Amino acid sequence: MSDINVTPLVDVLLILVVALVITAPFLTQSLPVKLPQGNLPYRLPEFEQAVLVIVDAQGSYRLPEAESREAIEASPLLGLNELVTTLERWTPEARQRPVHIQMDERLPHRTLVELMLALQKLGFPQVGLVFEDQGGAP
Repeated sequence: MSDINVTPLVDVLLILVVALVITAPFLTQSLPVKLPQGNLPYRLPEFEQAVLVIVDAQGSYRLPEAESREAIEASPLLGLNELVTTLERWTPEARQRPVHIQMDERLPHRTLVELMLALQKLGFPQVGLVFEDQGGAP
């Protein structure tokens, strides 16, 4: 009785598996990502209980206390260290509020990561991003 030699079949399958393992990471790195637009002069109603942190095109931070355009423009410009110092003085109950980041799209991704890590170290449980809707209306 003669047996079928499966060695060539196994060799071909192993080569295909190795090729798939090598090429799979390259397939996921080509996704285009565009950061949302920033400097919106308004806040949406569902954000009223949240903390708004605005990062402008120059990388300066604002922490407005009210939702009006005048209050946002009147809020002082802060560096990251000054923002962290200001938020460190908040009570633990105030730090349980969600944080919404409104960031200019021209800034490097590093700025967003540094801000999110600082907020995490301060104990803020929820951090979200504010973006402009595709239709242009909030």
